Amino acid sequence: MMLYNVEFSQDGKIFDDYIGDYVKAWNEEEAKDYALTWYMENGGKEEDIEDIQVSLYDIENDTMDLICSYMDDEIRERIHIETWENNLDFLIAYCEEDDSLKDVLENEFSIEL
Repeated sequence: MMLYNVEFSQDGKIFDDYIGDYVKAWNEEEAKDYALTWYMENGGKEEDIEDIQVSLYDIENDTMDLICSYMDDEIRERIHIETWENNLDFLIAYCEEDDSLKDVLENEFSIEL
């Protein structure tokens, strides 16, 4: 699964701390739906929301393990030597070395870098 930031704008202000640090979902649309449902179940009104922005925050380790199975072992090991703040940063660096993974990410995991 992916971890998404979901931000609502209301009266020109942006709110992103209502549900926690991130929303766990398989894709952006699911993250948006989950956050919106949570917002309304906790007293918010959908009509008060002016805009909803969803952005990929990180990738869970189990999903990253699966993605790694599509990677070239030599490239992955060379890049993995560095310390990465999160899985998404590692994945971006990997794709700079081997852009053939981008098609797999898009088609199999709905990840667009």
